[in-house]
Amino acid sequence: APSCNCEGHRTATRVDSHLDRMERKASLAASCRSKYADYEAAQEARGAAAAASGDGGAENALQTYAEWCRARCEAYYECPDRLRDLPADAPARTDDLAAHVATMYGLM
Repeated sequence: APSCNCEGHRTATRVDSHLDRMERKASLAASCRSKYADYEAAQEARGAAAAASGDGGAENALQTYAEWCRARCEAYYECPDRLRDLPADAPARTDDLAAHVATMYGLM
């Protein structure tokens, strides 16, 4: 971008900045659509599996989008080496998992 602050260059800078924002928004929207499509596919699979089991709990097998996102975040969790020797329900491990889920969920 030119270092000149004349009217012509300021307008060009604003247009470039606007185009950059629009590209980021389009990328974010595509990512959201993709994640939601993954969610819908997972719900169809969960419902079909529950229906096939014959216990009549297909509706109970479904998750909200937030539950699904949090479950994905938990699935990506890897316990740090410093906590591996602790039991899974130890407060330090559960706190670390909760912090991981909160961070990852915020990124989703």
